[in-house]
Amino acid sequence: MKNKTVYQINQPETWQSRFNSKEESWNDLARMGRVIILPSILFAYVLLYSIMYIGFFLSEAKGGVIDSSVAILKIIAIFIFPFLLVSVGLRVVFKNSDKLLREFYKLPDKTKTSPLIRLRLLGITPLPPPLNSFLKYPFIVLDEPKLKEKDDWVRWLGGPANLIIYDGIALYLERGNSFSRVVGPGMPVPFLERHERIRSIVDLRPQTLPIRVNNFSKDGIEVCLDLRLVCQIKYSEQALAHSKNLVYPFDPIEVRKAVERMTVKCDSKTGKMNESEWLDGLLGRVSGKFSAYITSHRLDELFVEFNRLENNRSNSFERDVIHEKQMDGNAIAEKEGQKSHIPYGDQTQILSSNALQKFIDDLNNNLLKDEGCRVLSLQILSIQVPQNVTNERFSYWQAEREKIAHMRQGKSDADQIRIKELAGMDAQRDILQSIAKSLEKVDESDFTNSLFVSFSSILNQNIEDPFSRAYFAIESPEILKNLQKILSDEPAQPKGEKNER
Repeated sequence: MKNKTVYQINQPETWQSRFNSKEESWNDLARMGRVIILPSILFAYVLLYSIMYIGFFLSEAKGGVIDSSVAILKIIAIFIFPFLLVSVGLRVVFKNSDKLLREFYKLPDKTKTSPLIRLRLLGITPLPPPLNSFLKYPFIVLDEPKLKEKDDWVRWLGGPANLIIYDGIALYLERGNSFSRVVGPGMPVPFLERHERIRSIVDLRPQTLPIRVNNFSKDGIEVCLDLRLVCQIKYSEQALAHSKNLVYPFDPIEVRKAVERMTVKCDSKTGKMNESEWLDGLLGRVSGKFSAYITSHRLDELFVEFNRLENNRSNSFERDVIHEKQMDGNAIAEKEGQKSHIPYGDQTQILSSNALQKFIDDLNNNLLKDEGCRVLSLQILSIQVPQNVTNERFSYWQAEREKIAHMRQGKSDADQIRIKELAGMDAQRDILQSIAKSLEKVDESDFTNSLFVSFSSILNQNIEDPFSRAYFAIESPEILKNLQKILSDEPAQPKGEKNER
């Protein structure tokens, strides 16, 4: 019987249905047939020979009781001995197989290997209904991204088994230590063939992981950041369309990329090299990105640079002072220890949303482009710096705050003086304009000597006042001087002569 769907390694839609239980049961029957046919022929020959031998002894047996008893014992020995021998041989074979399996896979004593050996050797032969409902391959249920202890044998030994995969979980299967396929939730129910094993279980749901980045800034100050990372296996638009009935989209190509991009790390305790999951590789890339950013900036530049990314206004220095003021209470309260722990909330977070999004885009588009995973969000939870550096920074920013306060106070005082002088200037200008307009409307005959003398003294006083001179145009002082000279040189006339003019 041939598979209905031809398996292609470059066509993920054929991976889910590569094997099925019905075909595997017929394969078990064919395999057992090749193994049992020859022993069955030999067993039939032995049985036929035993029957003939029994008949011969019965015909030769005489009437004596002793002779009959001896004949019966010979018949029993000839007929039963082969079965006993075969039973003992099979028991020895199974026992040695069990011992070999335990030593090869380093299994604990509580693991039951006898059912696994029988399943691997005999399999499940096809039966007609309704008998086929009583004899089936075992079911492995994966409702969490890990195998139950009783089902762990499919990881190190392999199939055959039916895989019931819940939403949000995918399996990377190997066949002969090489890639076989990736299966996940949905129909048809994937079947684990006897030569396949589960290499890795991948969680398709968003993963929230803590990260700690510890490195020295450009000016040699140790900085420790606590981050919170949310990541997930990537999926294409086509996979999203095929996974419309699933909560978490399943993309077998991206799952394969994520599993095959595993890194190798050394265990600090044992000194052995171990394979890391895709999450460990992602954590390493994110940590390296932040570590490189810390080493390329001074401590103060980190805060100023991040706050400048938050807003394009020119007074980023002022915002940083406010930021330091918000941290002042936490740092001063922590007077003991070598480092101070400064928690950040929404208002005091060292990285703004724009800067974090820039980091996320750089990670997804460059470092994680072919990794099969992506970063959904990234947040800074806390920052740690040496306590003495924190105290010095607070002293520096306190002086800067005082400088800004003095600058603001001086600017405010200057603005007040300027506004006051401008108001006085406007008032004097209005008075002069009113005097000029009034003089234009008054007849010359109404001027008296006292009025000229009074006006002359007023002009003399204004000309000598340096502040008043600034209110007039450049030509105005000369005109006023000429007017003053005319008024002072004009002789006094009697009242009658003035009227004649």
